Amino acid sequence: NELDAVVDKIFPEYVSTMRDMNSLDFDDLILKPIELMQGFPEVSDYYRKKFQYFMVDEFQDTNQTQYEFMKELLGNNQNLCVVGDDDQS
Repeated sequence: NELDAVVDKIFPEYVSTMRDMNSLDFDDLILKPIELMQGFPEVSDYYRKKFQYFMVDEFQDTNQTQYEFMKELLGNNQNLCVVGDDDQS
């Protein structure tokens, strides 16, 4: 696929430029906290103790990365409420 070839060519430069500029894109705003919590369990423990309850709105729109972030925040905590719209699922 021609688009894949273009992305494969420019993506490493994009990542390098973002790192050089000390910047994050939208995906990084979820990926980096996951990496942080997985790399430093004390960070996960801190937030699991800080927040007793979790709520996710628009749950029907949750992607895999957001789901992983939610699981990392929850740990063994089962105090989760989700709100979704079955007309949008």
